[in-house]
This record gives sequence, C-alpha cells and structure tokens, in this order.
Amino acid sequence: MLGSFPFYRVLKLLSDLQDIMNDINNKGERQRHKALQSEVKRLKSEMKKSNAEKNSTVSALLAEKNFVWNQYKTMETDLTEQLREKRAEVESANEKIQTLVSRTEELQFSSEKLRVDFAKLKSETVKKNEEISRLSREIKLFKSRSTSATPVLRRCRVESGTSPVKGKNSSGMAVTVKKELDSSKDHGKLTQNKQNARNSTGEKALRKQVTTAKESNSSKRKADVITILDTPKLFTSSFKVPKLKYPSPLVV
Repeated sequence: MLGSFPFYRVLKLLSDLQDIMNDINNKGERQRHKALQSEVKRLKSEMKKSNAEKNSTVSALLAEKNFVWNQYKTMETDLTEQLREKRAEVESANEKIQTLVSRTEELQFSSEKLRVDFAKLKSETVKKNEEISRLSREIKLFKSRSTSATPVLRRCRVESGTSPVKGKNSSGMAVTVKKELDSSKDHGKLTQNKQNARNSTGEKALRKQVTTAKESNSSKRKADVITILDTPKLFTSSFKVPKLKYPSPLVV
C-alpha cells in the first residue's frame, strides 16, 4: 500500500536505475533502453500492488468506522430512551411522594382532631359518671328516707297468762284489733317526699316515689290485724306504734 510503501526500495530502484543508465552508457543505447523499460514495468506493477493493498485497507477501515458509528448511534438511542423513561419514573415518584405527604398531613390533622374530641368525650364521661354517682347517692338516700318514713307493721303475739292488756276475751284468746293510719300524716309525708324527689332527681324520681308511697299506703290500709299475746316482740329498733283511730277497749 502507498502509505506503507518502503522508501528504501525507491531509493534502491533509483540506484539501480542509475546503474542501468551507467550500463546503458557503457554497453550501448539499445541495451540501456530495454533495461529501462523492464525496470519501469516492474515499478508499475509494484505501484499497482501497493495501491490495491492501500485500497483494501482503506475499505476495511471505512467498514469498521461505519460499524462503530452505527453501534454508537444505537447505544445513543437506547440510552436516550432509558433516560427518558427514568425521568418519567422520577416525575411519577415525585408526584406519589407529594400525594403521600399531603395525605400524611391530612391524617395528622385528623389524628389531632380525634385526639381533641377524645379528650372532650373523656372529660364529659368523667362528668357524667360523677353525675350518675351523685344521683345514685341521692336515690339511695331518698330510699332510706322513704323506708324510715313508712315502717312495715308486723304481727306480734302475747301469751294470755301474763298479758297486761285485758279485753273482752280474757281467757287466753287473741284479741283482734283493726287499725287505720292517720291519713293526714301520710299525706304530709307524701308531700315532703315529692318535694325532695323533685329537688334531687327530677320528675323520674318523683314518679318512683309516688309509686312507692302508694304501695306503702295500700299495704298499711289493708292491715292488718294485730294479734296481741302476753309479751310484745319488736322486730326493728325504729318500730313505732301506729296511732289508732278507734282505741281498743280496756278493762280496768
């Protein structure tokens, strides 16, 4: 090939040509002419061979260059596409992150609001429990007052031999006495109980007290026949002797 053609050969050829010229000069014009023609032919063949090798090398280099360039363009296209996809993924991830941040802020706000509402409900629950406890104590107190105000009368017996009370049946038979409660006293107690119920627990407690008083009145008025024997037995320390409208006849 031309680029790598050895110049020493050219110099040698020139030297040989000079020698030939000298020989021609020495041997004659014809011989010099033939030698010159043969040398020129040889030089032309070498030049053609060198050009062919050069063209082959250049073609190979051009093919390699085209291949490398095509590979570069392909890689550039692939990398550009990948870069575009990565940018799209980054933008999508940023949008999701922004959405999550906003959602987190909303959840924090909702959590704070729920915490405040829970604290309010807890405070209200404590107040309601205190109110329920207070009402329960008032109801218990009211029931105790109602029970002490309306004692239950029970029967008591006294043996006939030692009875200090003498009636028409002094031979040991039980004396039956019908009693009736003082209606005015019961009415006063009922009015007082109504007022206490209205002040403490309201209308509901009042209805309950009225029902209790009516039941107590009914049980007292049905009464209750007391059979008196020799020794009276008191069932409770708070027992009170009821007032009788018609006292029993006593024998003096």
